[in-house]
Amino acid sequence: SNEQFRTLSAGKGAVILDVRTPAEFMEGHIPNAVNIDVLHNEAFRNYITSLDKSKIYLLYCCSGKRSGNAVSIMKEQGFGNVKHLSDGIAGWDGSVVK
Repeated sequence: SNEQFRTLSAGKGAVILDVRTPAEFMEGHIPNAVNIDVLHNEAFRNYITSLDKSKIYLLYCCSGKRSGNAVSIMKEQGFGNVKHLSDGIAGWDGSVVK
């Protein structure tokens, strides 16, 4: 839920990943989000290998489909604490940076 996402993102060690395209990211994103496009599968997989697996990762896309796929990829790679906005930024009721 949006409230859970907000609560988790305020915690120490939480990282917000926007897995949409760079163009979508530029249209508006959740504050402090890092953009890494999951559609560029190889680049996404290479990027996550450099991440600290002990942190909490909060992912989102437009509607929840791509971020759900990204969560699966990250869990396959050994990340234990990965969540996503099931309705994506389309359902987000918080602030957005443009």
